[in-house]
Amino acid sequence: MTSLWRHFNSYLAGAVSALASYFIKTIPQGAATTCYLALSPQVAGVTGEYFRNCNITKPSSFGQDSELAKKVWDFSTKLTDSHSGKSHS
Repeated sequence: MTSLWRHFNSYLAGAVSALASYFIKTIPQGAATTCYLALSPQVAGVTGEYFRNCNITKPSSFGQDSELAKKVWDFSTKLTDSHSGKSHS
């Protein structure tokens, strides 16, 4: 767990941390797939795949929705453009 709750009431933070530990990955668990893909010779040259827990898997329906992907992309570019002063249009 990160120190995300460090600015909250210690009792609330403790309760949330205890409950979240059943649902949220630890920092090493969260980083494992990224490190595996960056460092493992077993996946060298593998492209265009979706990985979860160090294994190739199928993305959720949200991850396969090209219309939603376009909306997220457009929103993201507008958001970053407003902070950078650039425009992609």
